[in-house]
Amino acid sequence: MLRRPIYTIFLMLVAGLAIVSVLLAYELNSSRPRRAGEIKLAGLQSPLTVRFDRFGIPDISAASRRDAAFALGFVTAGDRLFQMDLIRRKSGGRLAEIFGEAALENDIRQRHLDIEAAAQRIVDALPLAQRESLEAYALGVNAYLEQTANLPPEFILLQYEPARWTARDSILVVLSMFQLLSWSESEERLLSVMHECLPQPVTSFLTPDTDGYTKVLTGGPDSARPVQAIPVRELAAVLEHNRTLETSVRVGPADEHIGSNNWAVNSRKTLDGSAMLANDMHLPVSVPNIWYRATMRYAGLQISGLNLPGVPSIVAGSNGHVAWGFTNFMADVMDLPKLTIHPDHTDRYWTSSGWRKLESIPQSIRVKGAAPLSLDVKISLWGPVWRETLLGQPVAIRWTALDPAAVDLALMELDRVRSIEEGISLLNRAGAPPQNVLLADDRGNIAWSLMGRIPRRVEGFDGSMSRSWAQKSNAWIGFLDPDELPRIINPPSGFLATANSRNVGRDYPHVLGHNFAHGYRTFRISEALEKMHSVTEMDLFRLQLDTKTDFYEFYRTLASGLLTTRIVTRNPVLADLKREIDAWDGFARVDSRGLPFLAAFRTLLAERVFGPILKSCASMDPAFEYNWYELETPLRQLLNSQIPDTLPDSRFDSWNHFLLAILEESAGKVTSEHSLATFQNFTWGEFRDIPISHPLSPALPWLAELLDMPNQRFDGCAFCIRVMSRQLSASERFVISPGRPERGILHMPGGQSGHLLSSHYADQHPYWAKGLAMPYRSEQADTVLRLVP
Repeated sequence: MLRRPIYTIFLMLVAGLAIVSVLLAYELNSSRPRRAGEIKLAGLQSPLTVRFDRFGIPDISAASRRDAAFALGFVTAGDRLFQMDLIRRKSGGRLAEIFGEAALENDIRQRHLDIEAAAQRIVDALPLAQRESLEAYALGVNAYLEQTANLPPEFILLQYEPARWTARDSILVVLSMFQLLSWSESEERLLSVMHECLPQPVTSFLTPDTDGYTKVLTGGPDSARPVQAIPVRELAAVLEHNRTLETSVRVGPADEHIGSNNWAVNSRKTLDGSAMLANDMHLPVSVPNIWYRATMRYAGLQISGLNLPGVPSIVAGSNGHVAWGFTNFMADVMDLPKLTIHPDHTDRYWTSSGWRKLESIPQSIRVKGAAPLSLDVKISLWGPVWRETLLGQPVAIRWTALDPAAVDLALMELDRVRSIEEGISLLNRAGAPPQNVLLADDRGNIAWSLMGRIPRRVEGFDGSMSRSWAQKSNAWIGFLDPDELPRIINPPSGFLATANSRNVGRDYPHVLGHNFAHGYRTFRISEALEKMHSVTEMDLFRLQLDTKTDFYEFYRTLASGLLTTRIVTRNPVLADLKREIDAWDGFARVDSRGLPFLAAFRTLLAERVFGPILKSCASMDPAFEYNWYELETPLRQLLNSQIPDTLPDSRFDSWNHFLLAILEESAGKVTSEHSLATFQNFTWGEFRDIPISHPLSPALPWLAELLDMPNQRFDGCAFCIRVMSRQLSASERFVISPGRPERGILHMPGGQSGHLLSSHYADQHPYWAKGLAMPYRSEQADTVLRLVP
């Protein structure tokens, strides 16, 4: 008697689940953007057309720049709305509203910068034309929000609706890139702490800006932070002093820095006499990619390339007459002025004109699933008071990103430049994170210069360490004049190359920065370009995929010398290791053997050699970390010389025994972490896990297989032209000759769309992952969308 009701209930449950599934599928499917037909939109001034190619990349044809910005906002929101919302929230300190307490640390940090208020000040100070484009872009985003039937899946999962887009939100996106590229609080902390607790010769020895591969473009061969002889006496005293300290020191990683490659060749180098530009920008790679591909045509102009979602401009690309690309210059555009607080009135601080009251700004952080958190943010004459003290003293953040005079959207004006000279003039005046900029034009010319507003500091003050700004001898006096920035046009070599290493010498009259990337990538690019002639776009693209790395040869020689016959005969694992090291092919390919150990050996060497020297620094400041990019220079000096008085660990009677212990420990770590019985045939691809993940997949592991890009093994390393590491990879690769887009190449990870159900979610990824060329721009439309007022 009971079977029938149970059977009926079962059928009802199945039917209910089916109905829910159908409704959910309908809702998700209807959240995909419309890409064909005609849509009427308020806020548009004239009809326009958007042609989408087979990869979903838009080509916008509009009557004006204003309407093109509107259309770009509309189509980008359709593809990347959740990404855009996430970036503005992260930048403004509003992630906890949707993620809860897990995101609170980010929000507290950002609120202490009062970054939303800074963004609004920047909007208010922008030239009228730039504000109009921002407002048109925001109208386009909001037009999409108003006409879409359903929001993308992430909003459904997190159960919230995005706020309307504003011009301030676009600047928050810009400031997020500023923070990624130019935040240097830890660098100034490092130098300030080292200055307090180490002899000056030791600090200078450990913080050069130069290595054996450094190649400068201008300013002479000498350096402001040159390589120093080993200060044996001082190092020995430091090591003796630190022997009883139990503090651990964080070292590195010195290879995980935000960077890029770019190079340009002029008419002397190419097969057809044109100029060509290659650029790959190394950034954290996630799903969707940080870049959005687009072309815009309006008022007789055209511009194409890479757009930052949330901003109405092409960041890197070409306008048909000129092409441009960037690498991070690593200039010092942040200082930490020390604050002397009144002993009786903690809201007052000392300035050159006497005691001054700190401005107090109450902040309330909404937290999903918890009570709001209240903060009292303090603002000084020089900027917001940072949340962490430095050597026990409060400091402010003086940073170009918070200064309306140093942030703008001048990149928009690149649509009108017709020569490298015009391009340099515009970019020298642009308010942006400091960048090496390379340009090529349709007349066969190439040029290098710098972009971004760089502080002009009082003579004698280089900004490397925290100082009190109550004395006028430590301060900024505006910014370097655009015409003072260095530049090179058509060098005799016929090419220009940058890769984040120091490229300006001491003869240049201003100190621009202190901490630059290792020079191997720049050296390797230049070495290859010197030998190249009759160059084509495909030649430059192949160079972007180069994985040769002489960088690790030093560690192969060192390890081979330690693995003597006596050592390997008594340890079969080390015998296998010796054979694998000897078998390394000098490349960082997926199937390269021996390199996994060399990379692990180098990492542990840096920790074991520098840790004992820097214990007093970590003891003095718990936030101290030795992450100097050129630590390779002092590391190799110490390893080459092996002076007994500089032996870091007193438990060993010689450097040889010390290094052999590190070698064995490195071998043990690799075998343990990768469950190896032997090193035999263990490859570079097996050694590294390089996930490319959606921001929600850590919280929703059951969806990770759908949200993330496929797990793959990649050629490349941090010290190759083809940069590939767990934290940073090429976020795109492009090669373009201005005026010849049909021959250009551009690929990137992921796809154009951030919508999980889109056919363009991952359709570009195989090209990027396998190192295959994709067209820079397609002239053939797959679908056509018409937008009308």
